[in-house]
Amino acid sequence: MNKILSVLLAGILILGSASFGRAEQKRGQGTMAEAKAMIEKAGQWFKKYGKEKILAEISRAGTEKRGQFIDRDLYVFAYDFRGGNVAHGANPKLVGRDLIDMQDADGRYLIRGLIDTARKGSGWYYYKWSNPITKKIEDKMAYVLKLDDNLWIGCGVYGKEVHRVVQKRIGVLIFFEQARYSESLRGIMDQLKKEGFKEPAVKFTVGNAKGSYVQAEELVKRFAASKLDLIVTLGTNATIAVTKKIKDIPAI
Repeated sequence: MNKILSVLLAGILILGSASFGRAEQKRGQGTMAEAKAMIEKAGQWFKKYGKEKILAEISRAGTEKRGQFIDRDLYVFAYDFRGGNVAHGANPKLVGRDLIDMQDADGRYLIRGLIDTARKGSGWYYYKWSNPITKKIEDKMAYVLKLDDNLWIGCGVYGKEVHRVVQKRIGVLIFFEQARYSESLRGIMDQLKKEGFKEPAVKFTVGNAKGSYVQAEELVKRFAASKLDLIVTLGTNATIAVTKKIKDIPAI
């Protein structure tokens, strides 16, 4: 798979990093540059005023919709490294809850992913979340920062700002039964990451037919409508289902 991926994907991946924060400031939605700046400001607050002060100010944004850490659709959230929410600038109802097993609309364990990113010190992480302005589930990228061994914070952007970076879409179709799904998917994703294809530069749509030909056909229809750049199949039946119905998207 290494050689095949290298050849097919070499001409597909185009990063949009040059457009980070290109939108005009203080108009419309927040930009990636502004989200990162808000987190860096919060980090300075933590160093200057301490944990209680920063959590109180983040919470103020959630309850009063004002303060240092709220601006249009930008707000800060804070968690411990066990997945417990300790402050939230948009949804106070999440405070005090253990959210380590929370999944987004795509089934992604987003808090675990955010924690993994925060453990590295800082970085961006892609997932789907409700936009506080539109009230719709949208693509989101959050910049997270580790404050100490027990606390990390994040702030993210939505929709169009994410799409400036998420340039390419890859579908993964697996035919195996559910018991084999996790292992198969992990192997595929690890291989793609080694080739340099990972979120947020690439958006993945993953489907598991669970051994059902009917389900495979439904997933293929979904893939065909998703304007994918590439489809990766695992299992002969998955390959047949894709190549039988889709002719204009490369499949391996």
